[in-house]
Amino acid sequence: MEGTIPPLSETIIDVEMTNIQKKIYRALYEKNKHMLSQNFGGIKFTSSLNNLEMQLRKCCNHPFMIKEIEDDLTKDC
Repeated sequence: MEGTIPPLSETIIDVEMTNIQKKIYRALYEKNKHMLSQNFGGIKFTSSLNNLEMQLRKCCNHPFMIKEIEDDLTKDC
């Protein structure tokens, strides 16, 4: 049949974070550890968790996706 879309093919490759990514990830986690250990709800708490999740995801994708990190690491260049 013409015009049909082939079935999705997905390949998952596990890749270890670089040393810089590990340091940034740990720093983000440590900075927000107190918030994660609190047991209260609400919109503010949920949005804080979502923000932290996005920052950690950016760190895993590429640390320069976090503007402050890019500025700090490239200021001497």
